[in-house]
Amino acid sequence: MFEKEDIEVLQDRYGSLLKKLVYFECDIGWFEIIENALAKILEISYEEDETIHVTQIKEKFGGLRIYYFTSIEDEDRLLRLSEVVYKAENMSYTVCEVCGDAGKPNKKGWIKTLCPEHFQQIG
Repeated sequence: MFEKEDIEVLQDRYGSLLKKLVYFECDIGWFEIIENALAKILEISYEEDETIHVTQIKEKFGGLRIYYFTSIEDEDRLLRLSEVVYKAENMSYTVCEVCGDAGKPNKKGWIKTLCPEHFQQIG
């Protein structure tokens, strides 16, 4: 699970994107995916100095979800923004949510994307 210090690192780096964040819950294994997505989202927001606020970052059905709202109206930039989020969410299905190693969604109980080692721990 993300620790307070990890969330503070993201807040320090991407505070303008995360100031409306109301929900954040997933394990630390996706830190790199989340950070890379936030960096790309920040770049998009700086292009025309338009608002993008990430409101939720969480795990759902074994995958990462990033919810946001934006003032961007340009269709090309909106498409780029949605592609960044889409790629991050899809990548999460190949990365263990717990440790960041290669993983895949489990089919037992609560669906989580896990490496073989962490899958055995829940089995």
